[in-house]
Amino acid sequence: MASPVIGAVGTKDLVNKFLDIAQTSHYLVYFKPPSGVINYIRTNKGVDWIDISERVNLSCFSAKLPTSNFATHDVTSDFMGVTEKMAYRRIYDDTFSVSLFVDQEYKILHFFEGWMDFIAGKESGGVTNRGFKNFTNGTRMKYPNQYRTNAIDLIKFDRSLDNAIKYSFIEGFPISMDSMEVSYGASDLLRLSVNFNFVRYVTEPFADRNQTKILERFYTNSYRDVQ
Repeated sequence: MASPVIGAVGTKDLVNKFLDIAQTSHYLVYFKPPSGVINYIRTNKGVDWIDISERVNLSCFSAKLPTSNFATHDVTSDFMGVTEKMAYRRIYDDTFSVSLFVDQEYKILHFFEGWMDFIAGKESGGVTNRGFKNFTNGTRMKYPNQYRTNAIDLIKFDRSLDNAIKYSFIEGFPISMDSMEVSYGASDLLRLSVNFNFVRYVTEPFADRNQTKILERFYTNSYRDVQ
């Protein structure tokens, strides 16, 4: 193995090698729930996914990229005085978190509340949902294949849009929403944080030099079909 070469680094080389760094503020998050969830939200929350899909995706002002690690075991008997770690299983984060601005029509809040209502098995009862104001009414949870989706993607790109990395979350669904505080103090933007559970994530290059097509592909219903 060759040793590293020590020498002077010119300004141009320094810029090319060390100052071309990815920035945190360029990304897009895409959500699309299963058809059963979309129909439930339309019927019970009065919110049509086609009308709010772009709003939900663009309102995400913060997201946390997932990570993973290996489960290992120690091997101490192969070489004298040496302890080795051997990987035997990859362990994925079980939560992917996003934070969104809530619109004045509260459609984003209705959207995620409706998704969780559907998971909990609240049967369709119209937008008033009067039956569930009775505490004696129960629910029956849906099956995972009814509320999980593979259409949760995060694309991290930069200003040039020449190269990007796409995170695809497999079998994801919202598992919790953080509390939101309201008060009579100084007004602030209302923010909603949603935590998703998923089985695993997959990363792959996302390169498209036709800059005018990226957002168009990202927000059309056929997005996942054209990749």
